[in-house]
Parts: sequence; structure tokens; C-alpha cells
Amino acid sequence: MQILRGLGRWPGRMAFSPDGRYLAAGDDRSFHLWDAAAGPDPLWSRSGTYLEHNFAFTPDGAHVVGGQYGHFARYRAGTGGGGTAEPLGPAFYTCLFAPGGRFVVAAVGDHAAGVFRLRCARPAPAGGWEPAWARERAFNFRYGWNGFRAVLFAADGSRVVRVSEVGPARRSAMRTEVETFDLATGDAVAKWAGELPAYLRQGAVGPTGAVVLLHYRSLYALDATTPDAAPVKRLNGSPKHFTSAAFSPDGTRLITAGNDTAATVWDAATWE
Repeated sequence: MQILRGLGRWPGRMAFSPDGRYLAAGDDRSFHLWDAAAGPDPLWSRSGTYLEHNFAFTPDGAHVVGGQYGHFARYRAGTGGGGTAEPLGPAFYTCLFAPGGRFVVAAVGDHAAGVFRLRCARPAPAGGWEPAWARERAFNFRYGWNGFRAVLFAADGSRVVRVSEVGPARRSAMRTEVETFDLATGDAVAKWAGELPAYLRQGAVGPTGAVVLLHYRSLYALDATTPDAAPVKRLNGSPKHFTSAAFSPDGTRLITAGNDTAATVWDAATWE
């Protein structure tokens, strides 16, 4: 075991390259990349690029792509060189890079039109990005200001999930929809609806249809492919709040982290 140095306060995102050689992390100020076998200090770091908030490795692991608010770039993983600007256009002013770097998704709510727009782009053969697909859904901004509460990617990068509130609050619970799209085509492949606590923002998506949403110290697990399935509720073992969750690539395990600084592994079949 080795302890890696150089990460600042409040790390919010981490990822391994596809071959496991590099580990990348973003904190509240900077992006850092380590060679997992080379030593405790980062190979390189960047600040002021928005890379710390939004990044992904490309499928071959040779580059890191990321950024936000119109500042998007591609860096060489081994050296940090490049920084080649990759404009995505005004529709992708704010967006999320999918695991594996094969897609980038933007989610925008248009209040005037009462429409939620989900757009997806993929790397173009000649460089840069090209549109992949776009979908629209009607929404009522009284129940959700942006038309979504969370946009989540499946662990294997095959699906993107929109979590949205579609009804009024009743005793801190709201009618919630969980809609799943195929990330390659934009086709809607599943939709779940039911009562869940308001203000769900964090969660994780498994490769087989399981969706986990976090609410303070509660975990809600549901099968998004079964429209009327009741969610399973579990509590953190301590009184602290959950802060993040991730599925294993095969979907058999879920790991959660929380303000108690503990990581908990869950069986995704029994939720024990």
C-alpha cells in the first residue's frame, strides 16, 4: 500500500485510467494525476481549468478530457501536455463527461418552453466533438427548477439516467421519475416512478438497471427497469450522511462513502 500526496481539500471526483496505470482526482481548486506505481507525488497538476470538477479518461487511456463553462481541453495523461482547446458549442456550456470519455452530455431546462433538453456528443474522427443525439421532455418548473434533480451515468458508461421531481411535495416526499437512456443512441430504455424524499442529488447507476439515490444518511435502491417496484431503504451504520456512491463494473457491489470517513461495501442483490 502507498499513500499518495498532493490532493487538496474536498476531493470531489476520482477515476482510474482504463488500464489502471493512472489515477486522477479533482479537489476544490486543482486537478492531479498520479502514476499509480511510480510514487506518492503527482505526475502533474492543473489549476484554473475547471478540469478538477469535470473530467474523464479517453478509452485508450492516453488522454484526459474535461472542463466546464465553455472551457474544454484534452491533456496527455503521461505528461499533462497539450491542453488543446475543444469547443463544444453553446449547447454544451455546462456538461458532464461519461466514464471512458466516449460521450459528453448536457442537461438544460428551458422554463419559457417548459422543456427539458438532454444533448449528447461523441468524439469526431477528425478531432473535436460531433453531435450524437438529442432528446426533449416536458417539465413543470414548479417541481424542479432545471427539469432534473440529478444526471447519473452507469458504471460501464452504457446508460445515462435523469432523476426528476414531477409532483408536489407531501411530507418532504415528492413524486419522482427515474428515466434511463441508452448513452450510444439516446433511446429511452426504462422509466420508474414513485415517492422518494425531495432533493435527491447524489447516486449511482449499475450496468443492469439498478439505481441508488442518497438522501442524508439514507440509501434508496430501486430497479429502474420495473416501473412499479418499491425502493429498498437502508441507513448508514453511523449517524453521518452519505456523500457519494459507486457500483463495481459488474454491478454486484455498491460502495458508499460518507461524512464518517468510512467506506461501506453493499451486496447489490440483497442490499445488505
